[in-house]
Amino acid sequence: MNLTSTRFSLFALSLLSMTVPAYAGTVTTTFPVQVSVSAACSVAATGFSFPAYAGSVSVDSTSTIDVICAQNLPYQITLNGGSNFNATSGRRRMAGLGTFLEYQLYQQNGFQTAWGDSGFQGTMPNGTPKAGTGTGGVQQHTVFGHLYANQLVPAGAYSDTVLVTVNF
Repeated sequence: MNLTSTRFSLFALSLLSMTVPAYAGTVTTTFPVQVSVSAACSVAATGFSFPAYAGSVSVDSTSTIDVICAQNLPYQITLNGGSNFNATSGRRRMAGLGTFLEYQLYQQNGFQTAWGDSGFQGTMPNGTPKAGTGTGGVQQHTVFGHLYANQLVPAGAYSDTVLVTVNF
């Protein structure tokens, strides 16, 4: 017997020693896999920054509101009147240097529908909420801002804070 046949015999013998154990039987079962999808939403918004304002000409700007709601979940986005709402004119106002600059937020670029919270919080009753239906992914909504012309105010910084709410 040569060395090659001895090695082959040892290899074959080692394979025979690696036998699969015999089992007496088999049993099975199942287990449930489940999840409950919440009727939930989340919201994020970017800040507004109007371009420089000289007073004689109105200026416009945009911002975005990102909403994520469960698929097919109806929702309403409301914007309140801001920290300085003027109930007489029905406009939002930015405060600065002891005076105000009036502006408005709209749902369309043509400035037809003021964005408010009528029927919900009621701080911006002359504006309507914006409706949507969840997709499960991010839905971006553009906010169109309009700063009115012919407001005579001192130079300086003006600001306001608007609360975004998603009702679902």
